[in-house]
Amino acid sequence: MQLMGKTVIDLTRSISESTEVYPGDPPVQVSVVSALEDGFVLERLCMSTHVGTHLDAPYHVLLGGADVSHIGLEQLLLLAMYADVSTLSNKEDRLYKLKKLAPTLKDKALLLRTDQKLSANVSPEEVDVLIAGGIKLLGVDAMSVEHSDDLVVHKKLLSSEVLIVEGLANLHKLSDKQEYFLVVAPLKLEGCSGAPVRAFAISL
Repeated sequence: MQLMGKTVIDLTRSISESTEVYPGDPPVQVSVVSALEDGFVLERLCMSTHVGTHLDAPYHVLLGGADVSHIGLEQLLLLAMYADVSTLSNKEDRLYKLKKLAPTLKDKALLLRTDQKLSANVSPEEVDVLIAGGIKLLGVDAMSVEHSDDLVVHKKLLSSEVLIVEGLANLHKLSDKQEYFLVVAPLKLEGCSGAPVRAFAISL
């Protein structure tokens, strides 16, 4: 899609009953309430607030943290950089790459390609580097930024006012030589710790 000569990259996964969910989360269920022969089509949708491409609000892991409905739109409209760490199996190599990138991330989002399904395996050390660089949002392609019982990475990011977007798609279409304008549009769900989002990046 083109927008005034700019490329728009959809970073959102489709949601359906075949959408894979994080282990232990409820599956997506879609049922027909009304069919066209009844005059109009209407469906009932039942799913987790953390399904597909979704936002983690501070309330997800922090006592008294903001829920989705209290996140300002200005926090979801950001300049963004892209980094591909999918070929870096060594933790030291990943950390070194992020250290080099960190000085360019002040008040921006980082979209991190890992090519992992369940966890992006973001380490506490990587998070410290990104927070020190002034990042405002971390987006990953995996279902979660980490696979940990104590959720230390979630807590470090969200307590530092860094939002988390998980389950991004099409990160391979981005370039680390390009800056983007990122739009993350969650459902405005009151009292909820997360929400599905429509996320897309516009090349600058």
